[in-house]
Parts: sequence; structure tokens; C-alpha cells
Amino acid sequence: MPGFFWRLRDFLKAENRQPNNIIAGQDGKLYEIRDSLIGRLVLHRPLVPSLDVIKEGFDFRLPKIPGELLTTTISFFNAYCNSAEQNEVMVQVFYDLQTGQYELDCPVQSVRWDSIEADCTQRFNEPRYVQVLHIHSHNAMPAFFSTKDNFDEKAFMLYAVIGGLMNEAPEMKLRVGARGQFFSLPIDYIFDKPDVTHVGTYPDEWHQRVHKSASGYEYDIETMIPLMYKFWVAEASEQEIFEDARINHDFPKVHAANMVEKIKATDLDSFIRDCGAAWDAYLQEVLE
Repeated sequence: MPGFFWRLRDFLKAENRQPNNIIAGQDGKLYEIRDSLIGRLVLHRPLVPSLDVIKEGFDFRLPKIPGELLTTTISFFNAYCNSAEQNEVMVQVFYDLQTGQYELDCPVQSVRWDSIEADCTQRFNEPRYVQVLHIHSHNAMPAFFSTKDNFDEKAFMLYAVIGGLMNEAPEMKLRVGARGQFFSLPIDYIFDKPDVTHVGTYPDEWHQRVHKSASGYEYDIETMIPLMYKFWVAEASEQEIFEDARINHDFPKVHAANMVEKIKATDLDSFIRDCGAAWDAYLQEVLE
């Protein structure tokens, strides 16, 4: 049986150490240290038979969330994803320890097509309420957790994203996480009789808590340059630019159409002067 240590300094201070010892590293891995007359060997130990087998997982200890709350959520999300607009919005689910019931809340939030800034601390901040789940929409885009989601979602709770809202059946991803580490879950493990296709109602006053960002969609230089080149230099059609923005740059249809209009209205000479070195670098890349 090897010796086990959490800290390297404890290992170095220990007297009468075993010939081989296991030490936990900062990277979450276990390392074996072997000492002999010829020297000290340190190796990553991927398997330690004397330890127990531990499996990743999550045991949900609360009652399942009623499927009606998911219906309410999707119906609310649909109001911000249509031919006129495509904005992300979010809701959160709390569990009331006193009543044993779930509460669905729409916090005050500033939204745009690709992000949400929400004040999630304003309501349900009494000890009786337990934060259980955050759900946000991806409008017409597929359901996936973005890099920003991975960075923001640090609290120990459930997280969900719903996308493809323009489709007959929206997509939904669900996970539980803490400190940036996540474990994917099936929807029906958390929700009771979930139906992402069912349409219902939601409180009309929720709209008063949603503020659409005036900035709308920001077209950065890295996105604009190749599309500008194809339209003005390669003489691609408006439809080709639209499809390029939608397929290759993952723009929702509404924003892809806006991009085409923005390109058509742009003075090319001014754009080239403003982009400067970035435009020259792109041209060099194209020529190569």
C-alpha cells in the first residue's frame, strides 16, 4: 500500500515514508513518487488500484420540475424569435422550501441576438428559495453552450439552453455544473413530462423586464472584410453574401439580411481606409 499525501510539503516533512507514495497535484491528477539510492522518480499515475472507483454523475434530490414550466419558458422565448427579431432571453427556476413548489421567474435583463445581461439577484433572495435552474434561449441558432456560457455559469446549479425556435421542434441542452465543470443530463431526468413542442402562455408583465439592446448586432472587421471583398471585388450576388453570412458565419437569417444591407450601404473607399492594415492583410491572404 503506497503512502497518500494531499500536499507536497507534507510528503517532504514525513518521516519513515513508504518506498512509493501518491501525491495529489494542482492539476487534479495523482502522481507517484518513488525514492531509491539512484534518485527520485515522479510519474503521473492514471490508475491507483488501492483507491475506490469513482464515477461522474449527478443525483437530483428535488422533485422533478413540472413540464408546464418548460412550456411557459419556450412560449416566452418564442416571443423574441420571429421574422422581425431574434433576441436571446432567459428565465430562472427556484424551489420554495416552505411550499415545496417551483417558481419560474423572468429577471430584469438587457438582451440582444447573441447575449444577455440579467440581474438575477433582485427577486427570490430569501433563504426559503433555492436557485435550481437557469434557462436561456439561442433564438433560431442551434442549442449549444457557448464559450461565454462556460465562463459565466460557475455557480452550482442546473443550466439549460433552448435553440432552433424557428423549427417545428426546438432543441434543448441541459447540464449541471460548478466552477466551470459540467455534466450533461437528459431533459426528462429533471423535468416531469417535458414537451418542447407544446405552446402555452406566460405572464404579460415579463415583457416589461426585457430591454432590447439599442446596439443590436455588431459587425466586426473580421466578419465584414471577407464579405465586403466577395461583394465589391469578386462581385458576388446579394443572395450569395446572405448565404455566406448565414452558413459560414452562423448569422441568424434576420442578421444575415441586415449584413447584406449594411454592405450595400457602405462606401468601399472609406471602409478600406478605416480597415487599413487588416484589409491589406486579407488581400494578401487571398492572393496567396
